[in-house]
Amino acid sequence: MNKKHLIAVCALALCTALCIAAASKWPRAEASGQQAADPGTTDPDTTDPAEPEPGAADPGTPEPGFTPGNILPFRMRSTDFRAQTVRTDGYHDGAQYPRVTVIHSAEELNAYYEANKDLYYMEGFRTACETYDDAYFAERILVIVLVEAGSGSVRYQVSDVALAGVNGSDLAVAIDVLVPEVGTCDMAEWHILIEPEAGLTVKDADHVTVTLRTGMSLTPGGVQEKITEDRAADIAKTAVTVEYDRVTARFDAGTSTWQVNFYREGWVGGDQTVTLDEYGTILGSVYGE
Repeated sequence: MNKKHLIAVCALALCTALCIAAASKWPRAEASGQQAADPGTTDPDTTDPAEPEPGAADPGTPEPGFTPGNILPFRMRSTDFRAQTVRTDGYHDGAQYPRVTVIHSAEELNAYYEANKDLYYMEGFRTACETYDDAYFAERILVIVLVEAGSGSVRYQVSDVALAGVNGSDLAVAIDVLVPEVGTCDMAEWHILIEPEAGLTVKDADHVTVTLRTGMSLTPGGVQEKITEDRAADIAKTAVTVEYDRVTARFDAGTSTWQVNFYREGWVGGDQTVTLDEYGTILGSVYGE
C-alpha cells in the first residue's frame, strides 16, 4: 500500500468514528418524524414507557378494581377434623372465654395439664388425651378451646374447621352451642379438643378464630340425638386405660348420664367407669381400687 492509500484509509476510519459518536449522543427522533425533545427536559405525557429488562417477568394487566397493596378476597376451605369435649368444671371469677391454646408436642400438652390441673377438674381431660403422643404430634397439632356455660345442660359441638388467612396460615373454628329448653342452674366449664387433619399447622392462638354459634336447639329431634347403650359403650372405649374383658353400661335417669364400667372377670379392683351424658359427651372417669 502506497502513502496516498494509507492516508485515505485513516481519514475514512476517523470519519466513521466521529459519526458513531455523534449518533450515540444525539436524541432519537420520534417515529412520526417530529423533532426529538430537548434532552434537558422530559414531558411525562409524551415519554415512552421504560422497556422491561431482558428476562424480567411481564407485569401483566391488573385485575379490574385492584390497586397495589389491596388484599383480594380469599375463600376459606373446610378441612377434615375430629373433636371431643370434656367437662372440666372450675369456676374462676373474671376469667375470659373462649380461651384458645395450640399444642404442637406432647411436652406442650403435659405443660398445659400441669398449669391447669389445680384450676379445673382435669381427670377426664387427662384420660381424653392419652392418644396424643409423639406419634400423633409428628403429623398433627391439637387445638384446645376452653369454654364456660351458665348451665351444665348446655353442650358444645364443633361444626366446622377451615383454613383462613391470605396464605392459609390461620384457622377458623365454628362451634354450635346446644341449649336445652330446660336446663340446670350450675356453672360448667368444658375443654373442647380439636384434631385438625394431618399436615395442617398454625403458629399459635393468635392465628385461630373461634365463633360460638348460639341459638342451636337441643330438643328431641333437634341437632343431637340421645345415644343408645351400645353407642355409649363404643364411645366410652375411647377413654379406657385399663385391661378389661367385660363391659356393662347403666343409664342414671336422675343425672341423665351413662355409667360404663370396664373390668376383668374374677378380678377385684382394677376396673374403670367412664361417665357420659345422654348425647355421648365424655364427662370423666374413675378407677376402682
